[in-house]
Amino acid sequence: MGEVPKIEELQRENDLLYNEKYYQNYNGDDYGRNEKWFGFFGNIANNIVEKIQPKTVLDIGCAYGLLVESLRDRGCEAFGIDVSDYALSKARDDIVEYLSVDTILRPMSRKYDLIVTIEVIEHIKEDDCETAIRNMCAAADSVLLATTPDDFDDPTHFNVQPPVYWVKQFAKFGFVPDITHDAGYLTPYAILFRKSKKSITIEIQKLYGEKKLQDYYYARSNHRKNILESEKKILETKIGQLSEINRVQEKVILHANEHTRNLEEVIDIERSARLELQDLFDERSKSFSWKITRPIRIFEKLVDINRPFRALLLDERRDATQSEIKVSRKIRWVKIKATGIHPSGFEIAIVAKNKKTSNRLTVLKLPIEDKETTWLVRVEPGYSEFWLNILRGRPDTMKIYHVSSSDAWRTILYNRWRKGKGLRPALGLVSRFCKMIINQGLGAALSNFWPSNKTAVGSYDEWLLLYDGPDQHADVDDFIKNLDYKPLISIILPTYNSNLDYLIQAIESVRGQSYSNWQLCIADDASTVKNVKNYLNGLNKDEKISVTFRGENGHISAATNSALSLAAGEFVSFLDHDDKLHPHALATVVVYLNKHKELDILYSDEDKIDEYGNRKEPFFKPEWSRDLLLSQNYTCHLSVYRKTLLDKLNGLREGTEGAQDYDLMLRATEQTEKIKHIPHVLYHWRAIDGSTALGPQEKDYAHQKAVEVLNEAVARRNLSAEVLETGLGAYHRIRYDLPTPIPSVSVIIPTKDRIDLLATCLNGLLEKTNYGNFEILVVDNNSVEASTFAYFEMMEKNDKVSILKFPGEFNFSAINNFAVSKAKGEVLVLLNNDIEVISEGWLRELVSHAVRSGVGAVGCRLYYPDDHVQHDGIVVGMGGVAGYAHPRLRREQSGEFGRSKIVRNYSAVTAAALAISKSVYDEVGGLDEENLAVAFNDVDFCLRVQEAGYKNLYTPFAELYHHESVSRGPDSDPDKATRFEKEALYMKKRWGSEIENDIFYNPNLSLKKGYSIELERGKRWPWEILQ
Repeated sequence: MGEVPKIEELQRENDLLYNEKYYQNYNGDDYGRNEKWFGFFGNIANNIVEKIQPKTVLDIGCAYGLLVESLRDRGCEAFGIDVSDYALSKARDDIVEYLSVDTILRPMSRKYDLIVTIEVIEHIKEDDCETAIRNMCAAADSVLLATTPDDFDDPTHFNVQPPVYWVKQFAKFGFVPDITHDAGYLTPYAILFRKSKKSITIEIQKLYGEKKLQDYYYARSNHRKNILESEKKILETKIGQLSEINRVQEKVILHANEHTRNLEEVIDIERSARLELQDLFDERSKSFSWKITRPIRIFEKLVDINRPFRALLLDERRDATQSEIKVSRKIRWVKIKATGIHPSGFEIAIVAKNKKTSNRLTVLKLPIEDKETTWLVRVEPGYSEFWLNILRGRPDTMKIYHVSSSDAWRTILYNRWRKGKGLRPALGLVSRFCKMIINQGLGAALSNFWPSNKTAVGSYDEWLLLYDGPDQHADVDDFIKNLDYKPLISIILPTYNSNLDYLIQAIESVRGQSYSNWQLCIADDASTVKNVKNYLNGLNKDEKISVTFRGENGHISAATNSALSLAAGEFVSFLDHDDKLHPHALATVVVYLNKHKELDILYSDEDKIDEYGNRKEPFFKPEWSRDLLLSQNYTCHLSVYRKTLLDKLNGLREGTEGAQDYDLMLRATEQTEKIKHIPHVLYHWRAIDGSTALGPQEKDYAHQKAVEVLNEAVARRNLSAEVLETGLGAYHRIRYDLPTPIPSVSVIIPTKDRIDLLATCLNGLLEKTNYGNFEILVVDNNSVEASTFAYFEMMEKNDKVSILKFPGEFNFSAINNFAVSKAKGEVLVLLNNDIEVISEGWLRELVSHAVRSGVGAVGCRLYYPDDHVQHDGIVVGMGGVAGYAHPRLRREQSGEFGRSKIVRNYSAVTAAALAISKSVYDEVGGLDEENLAVAFNDVDFCLRVQEAGYKNLYTPFAELYHHESVSRGPDSDPDKATRFEKEALYMKKRWGSEIENDIFYNPNLSLKKGYSIELERGKRWPWEILQ
């Protein structure tokens, strides 16, 4: 076989041998771009640069190119070759041009000062070794060789030899070991061969080879000794811990035994007392007087459960939206009756209180009769106060009755009977009830028909009374009358075998709208349940309701499109068959359309309701946020679209079931930017078993379909990106590719002394960061320590690092602006000197967003050293001027609705670690060094970037530690406090409206604690201005 065909055959073998699987199990360890291997090759590079001082180096068998990048980062002109295409594909982007697929069996095309080959030559068959050594010796005057002397287990090791073998082989070409150079930094058996005119004797060759082998065996023995000693210490510690645990357990057992004896004594006393009582009871039961009075006792019990024989009026109320119900201890059941206009829209809550707790009791709403709404409430013992809260509507009168237990249970069972809607379901109910009585007894059987009776009262309940109660909507009708623009809104409702009770509630929530110019379009998707069809047939009598019955089941997208074909409105909205609209949902939408007639899409806040209609878990949303929509379907409910836009999109796409609403919003927002958020809860999402309102895991297919439609959106938009899982269910990550060539980056780090912090920061940039094309500008502001200047002198030897001087008073804005004027990068990264790198991809993630069109400042997820979140976005207005979104959240926590672990837009991000395009930085004039020397300069800067039309962004996929302002110190002395107050005052004057209402937050959320409810803060309804 000729030389070229032989090499080609070897290459084919190499492709099979050195693949992804090989590197994932390298020596039983995962070989890759991680801290372990960065440290290993970084140390080798340091020793090569310091001790050998070559200008040019070739790394043979360079794999991922880790040694090449380490040498180049230290100013050495390094190159690499490897036989594996796969390995070279993992190299850092900026060094790919210095690497090539090649073999040492082919002569080199140029000379190098040094050739390095680490654990490579043993992979070459013995027949070819001489060729490989000849080619190395011809291409360099120095060869640094490391090859295992005894690893025969690896099937790719074809030529494992002791060191003396390699000494003899290199001697053939005039190369001898440099005995003055200790290559132990690489491996104990590593040897530096240098070209020499003087040969060495065979005896010396043998002695040197034996020495290297003994070095290896000693190092291995010493390593094993250290491991054994370490294991011994661990075992001794564990033994000590186990002994301590054993002592504690012995004490616990002693206490437990003593406690058991005490309990046994108590049980014996209790048992004796019970036996005595049983004897007394048996004796009394046998007595003549007890037997003769039994009918009287039965009669008393019957009287008790039927008392009062007629409903007894306890109280009557008018106008009050909150009032206390006076209930005696004997009362177990009450009925509440309300009369007035739109009785179907009346909603109440009964709150029971004692000294420790407040619970919301279950309220059973009964069918409306004679324009009167009735609720049944079970009064729980153990509470001192009962409060009636009117949540919806303004009843003319509220009457509270005491009713008997028999009346209550009769009402409950009759109500369940009526829901059956037919003889067979009703007979089934009777049959089940009888079986329960036989198996469980009457009391237990009845309890099955009454739900859990306590729900803890939360801050949202109290907030609703203040911001969404009847008093807030007293003038809505007058307000609607005065509107100039009253478009027809079509509500689309697909249904299939729906729960009739929930379906009725959904439809009644439309009928009860305060805004009357609506159309309800219902499409039944071939339901097989008779009572649903019967009910829908009856709706055709209402001229505002259109119902179509599909001939075959086509699933939700097809059914929705069938309903959409009935729509005559200028605008269209969607309602699920078991959800409810807020009574003033359409009125609020129309108010916003009167202010912004150009809008194509509106979406509102939403909350959830349980099976009894209790409201919970509000989702208060930001203004239109394109990046957030790519992370989650945050707009969801209530969404309103201009009908012509839906026509252009041809409605919903069949095949997207489970994510059809997400797909529609993604496609619609590709057609228009005329989008508005309504900061009011206008939609109530039913959280029941099987609904995604309970969580994305309830419908896993919905999550999978969401990933599909998001991938399609990425393709439609021609984004160079991929959709990744976040592990958080309904939340997604778009990972954007970097442009080619990768953008140059200038990392700017202001500092003063504290080289312990700065060294950690720079080491993370130089050793742990998987991004090659960057420079580091360290800006020294008044350092005084000699060790600092010595460190600066050492670091300036690195081509990537420049030390700039900025004397004078600390002014964070001026320091950074000065450094930017010297920066060469297309992207700027402002970085505090107390930042510590965690993972290698942080800079790539920041840059991938910063270079996107329309993106301004990009912030990352910062942690305190104890792994609690410091920064995951800034809320303008928080704490008076600005504050962190989720301070002190644990690192593993994602926050409510995943807010802390998804890419989203914020009005501001911290400059402790901020990336931005240099052109955008220059466009807005940089940081304000005149008014904001220290505090809030990053917030002001981000707001000016936003004002210029860019969107600032937070990504949790760039993570760093931040030892907050350690080198500068706290702002606690009087001068700093005065300066801080001045800067805060400037911010309030300059950004007053943004501080009052951050567009990427929500006016219903607290400005004291991020993403929480505060009773002092809530968005007023448009018609409240009339009050």
